[in-house]
Amino acid sequence: MKICNFLILTAFLSLTSIAQTNQLIDINELKNEDEFITMEDALKRPLAVYNLNLSFSNLTAIPDGISKLKNLQKLDLSANRFIELPENCMSPYLQIFTASRNAIRSINPNLFLLKNLAVIDLSSNYLSFLPAEIENAKLLSSLNLENNEISELPANIGNLYNLQSLFLKKNILVNLPVEFTKLVNLKELDLSYNNLENLPEEIGRLNNLQILNIRNNNFTGSIPASIGSCLALQKLDLTYNSLNSLPASIGLLKNLESLILTYNDIAELPQNIGELSNLKELNCLSNDLKKIPESLSKLANLEVLVLAYNSLTEIPTSITNLSKLYELDLTSNKLSTLPNLNDLQQLAALKLSDNKRLNIHTEIAKFEKLTNLKVLELSENDLLTLPIQIKSLTLRRLNLSGNPGLNNPETLEFIGSLSSLEELNLSGCNLIALPDSFLESLNSLKKLDLRNNRFSNSRIDKIKTMLPVTQVLF
Repeated sequence: MKICNFLILTAFLSLTSIAQTNQLIDINELKNEDEFITMEDALKRPLAVYNLNLSFSNLTAIPDGISKLKNLQKLDLSANRFIELPENCMSPYLQIFTASRNAIRSINPNLFLLKNLAVIDLSSNYLSFLPAEIENAKLLSSLNLENNEISELPANIGNLYNLQSLFLKKNILVNLPVEFTKLVNLKELDLSYNNLENLPEEIGRLNNLQILNIRNNNFTGSIPASIGSCLALQKLDLTYNSLNSLPASIGLLKNLESLILTYNDIAELPQNIGELSNLKELNCLSNDLKKIPESLSKLANLEVLVLAYNSLTEIPTSITNLSKLYELDLTSNKLSTLPNLNDLQQLAALKLSDNKRLNIHTEIAKFEKLTNLKVLELSENDLLTLPIQIKSLTLRRLNLSGNPGLNNPETLEFIGSLSSLEELNLSGCNLIALPDSFLESLNSLKKLDLRNNRFSNSRIDKIKTMLPVTQVLF
């Protein structure tokens, strides 16, 4: 009997010991643990607390008793009033630490001595530098420092070999240390909204990088040719810089799916851009393109092509090879003719606004057979009438804004006969009234934009009465 009691006691003590031993939970499973949102509740079951969320608690200091949470592995202190990181929040088994949206001005170096720390989020604070001790966080896989005041990175940040995600958006970085390119396991890098003027020539060492965002910086000329060595790259965003060219090596990025070049000064695309065999989105909005290379027609997986706000005078006929194209935006160019687009049977959105040299009445023959076309934009084209062939299209959204010549009853009656429409934009069309028959026929209309016209108050009231369930903008 005594032996039996002894064994039971030994087993109990063993289980108690296990309960009090800090067992690391897989970081992906932490989200499944009970989340405690007050210290009062946490201290009722201190050994059961793995996940403590004290965000939005108006805290300036860590409540007493947190040291009793021996198993704490995820701590969220975001949206409080901390001006420094409290020493007593640094549980040795912490894996995920969040203190975003506070007023923290410096990082306690001891944070980086937590050997299990994998995720740090200190975004939206007032940090101006990173302590050199950051290199001690050997297991760190994700570091979010966006929306701070960091002007430079320590060279030894390159020693964070396990880092996979680094978010530095909205800081004041001017350059990056060469050692930065030692982060060979990096998969996502956001450097947007800084003051960067270049990337390290060795950027190609980041051969596991999948997402690179450098929008809204001060890049000029081109980006390093070594970008062609980032063979895992899937998304590259170069928006809002002053780039005037792309390196030919960009054609080596066979895994690239999204290339965003908007708001730059690029005059031509590389001839080998057609080698981007997995590209789904190419956005060249607001550049200085005057022609499109024929090789673009080799982008067999392209779904979205935006060439708006350039200086194009023609589009290659070979564009009709883009059989998966879903959206084509040619807004604000100098086009006088279109290739025959009728073979692009997946095309759902065609944007031709502000191409005043186009004669829509003749050019519509080149897209009137697009049975899947749902969006057509023809604003700012000096239209006086609409071609009868538009009726053959089952359009859901039609933009005719900025065409004051359309303000005649016959044309309005015709527009009203487009029974499939759900959204119609007639803003800036110099309208004074709308025929009753026009309003009565648009029974499926969800949104009607009539801004910047000349309706009297009584006309406005009448329109609202006749279209009670339609969102009408005046």
